[in-house]
Amino acid sequence: MRRIMRKGEEKEEKEKREEEKKVNEEEEKEKKKKEMKEGEKKKERKEKRRKRTLHDITTIYDITNIGFLGCLTDYKPTINTESYKIGVITSF
Repeated sequence: MRRIMRKGEEKEEKEKREEEKKVNEEEEKEKKKKEMKEGEKKKERKEKRRKRTLHDITTIYDITNIGFLGCLTDYKPTINTESYKIGVITSF
């Protein structure tokens, strides 16, 4: 009788261990998925930021004294001021 009880208990313990292993594996998979999603979100944000800055720095102004200089599209100073030269150079 004792051996039968022990064998039954051993089976129960094995089943418990197997269930715990399955639960732990599932939790690890969920953590990995969350980490992957967060990493993808960060990459997407960086890509959006990069595209935005590339879009902003596109306009090229042709000025006779200075030559060809690129500046931000929303920054439109007058041609004949000295601050224009400084503003364009410092924006890069």
